[in-house]
Amino acid sequence: MIPRVSPTGFTALMQSFGSAGHWQRRLFSPVDASSLAVFRIVFGLLMVWETWRIIDKGWVERHFSGKEFYFTYWPLDFLRPWPGDGMYLHLALMGVFAGFIALGFLYRVSAACFFLMFAYVFLLEKARYLNHFYLVCLLSALLAVLPAHRQWSIDSLLWPALRSPAVPAWSVWLLRFQIAVPMFFAGLAKLNGDWLQGEPLRMWLAARPDFPWLGPYFQDEAVVWAMVYGALAIDLLFIGYITNRRTRVFGFGLVVLFHFLNARLFNIGIFPWLMIAATPVFFAPDWPRRVWDDIRGRSAWRAGRLAAGVAVGATAGYLVPEQPHLMTLLCGALGVGLFAWHLDEPFRRSAAAHPGVEQEGYRGPEPSDWTLQRGFVAALLAAWVAVQVMLPLRHYAIPGNVHWTEEGRDFSWHMKLRDKESSASFEVAAGDGTKVVQPEEHLTAWQVPKMASRPEMVLQYARYLERLSREQGEGDVEVRAHVFSALNGRPPQRLVDETVDLTTVGRPWWGHASWVLPLQTPLRADEDGEAGQDTTPTRTLPP
Repeated sequence: MIPRVSPTGFTALMQSFGSAGHWQRRLFSPVDASSLAVFRIVFGLLMVWETWRIIDKGWVERHFSGKEFYFTYWPLDFLRPWPGDGMYLHLALMGVFAGFIALGFLYRVSAACFFLMFAYVFLLEKARYLNHFYLVCLLSALLAVLPAHRQWSIDSLLWPALRSPAVPAWSVWLLRFQIAVPMFFAGLAKLNGDWLQGEPLRMWLAARPDFPWLGPYFQDEAVVWAMVYGALAIDLLFIGYITNRRTRVFGFGLVVLFHFLNARLFNIGIFPWLMIAATPVFFAPDWPRRVWDDIRGRSAWRAGRLAAGVAVGATAGYLVPEQPHLMTLLCGALGVGLFAWHLDEPFRRSAAAHPGVEQEGYRGPEPSDWTLQRGFVAALLAAWVAVQVMLPLRHYAIPGNVHWTEEGRDFSWHMKLRDKESSASFEVAAGDGTKVVQPEEHLTAWQVPKMASRPEMVLQYARYLERLSREQGEGDVEVRAHVFSALNGRPPQRLVDETVDLTTVGRPWWGHASWVLPLQTPLRADEDGEAGQDTTPTRTLPP
């Protein structure tokens, strides 16, 4: 029997939908398109540079050619590099599409093609997993649907009907959300016992006495603790300070300084420069128009601050990286210049939207005109947000130290949180005896340590040895692994149960693999084995 709904109950139900309608109107209300256009331009230029870096650093020869075995992502195990010069052609086309993104030429097709081509490179080799490559995949996928070509694009010149000074608010907020995700979850990941005890940052700082200006102080415990908890605060509190108009500019300045330091201290590619270039999207959406107005003479004081900031930022972009590039200068100038230009933001009244939006006219339905299409867009937005929030949290449902077991670590924004030295050898037992296989027989020098530190890749390689033995006519074999790993300065211990035949086990869809041994060694131990001493043990990995 279907229950009847009273008029009063129906009214309350409609009021609740009315509240949802309020958020729907906020999602689709018009905001200035210029900040989205600037992000499109800078992102495209950065991707042109990154494509060139992949070619220039010899990644094609080192990572994507001449290899016997590739560590793959399920269910894309069939992916392989293009033969011959195909990878060079692939990267060249990828760079062209990145340039088209910057120019806004055939924008949506270019963004979609770049996403597919970059994702292909990312998925070719699991041993080359990089968080910033994953971030590039996500941002390029979003750009394929965001209306970032409404302003300052070739498409808007060729097809005037596309041109509009405004975009729906959801497009800016979705981009903000995606940029906030790696910052917040990187901070959340730092709430672990090792980081809160200063490791592995203490070890890394001690190894960099040559760091400009700060190197001699890196062994000072006060400096170590300041950097450990400073990095934690910058990441974990990012959403709070970057979305508040009163604190935003100071938080942005800290973020720029943080990424300058990371760019020099760690070898993490374009990630710091990408984040410096992306974070300005949190300022008011019309900031590029207002900056341009000041450059044209509306405010000589703010224009002067901007010029000084650009000069300082460009200098930092040249001095900070060990190998400076035009893009490091550009990102440095953009970051410090906008910091200087926004310095008075906390002390002045919130400005109304730039008049250019009203003068040029907003093209599109009113935000109150709710349609089925908009409902579909809202549902897709909710699904995207849910996946981006849940995926980094999945390792909390899996027993064990995630930096030891590696279960649920990928795609979770765990960045620079563990130092792991590992070694591995394998026993292959057939009917005629047992032989010891060293991974160097089939893997490259950079694949071996990656595989030895990640149980899932140990399993993949063991399955490869099984397949290879069958092809050589040895029939059924048993494969066991002797893997030792040292995490964040601990003495080495076994990572994988050496008694388990890895040909008989599978990768669990969810949960902990029983053949991965738990981490039992404390971070620091005294002679009695009690945790708490501030000494780093010597690590000697078994042969």
